[in-house]
Amino acid sequence: MTGVVTFVSQKRVVASKKRKLKLGAKSFSAAADKPVTLKAKLSKKGFKTLKRLKKVNVAAGVDAHCKDGNANKKNVTFTLKAPKAKRK
Repeated sequence: MTGVVTFVSQKRVVASKKRKLKLGAKSFSAAADKPVTLKAKLSKKGFKTLKRLKKVNVAAGVDAHCKDGNANKKNVTFTLKAPKAKRK
């Protein structure tokens, strides 16, 4: 099974214009019926926006395809929180 996960803000946010912001994407491959843990990097614009807003509601769209051609789509929502500032 292979696929792509795309991370988009649920609400419109101001980055350069007020719109839904694509925060990142990651492709994956996995054995059928096995859970997969993904690490995806935020885009520069997405990270700056997250730092400014402190938290962003995110919709992750998962598009997966089996070898036999069957396609599955699923949306998952969660909240990203900005990292705490480092102490000096």
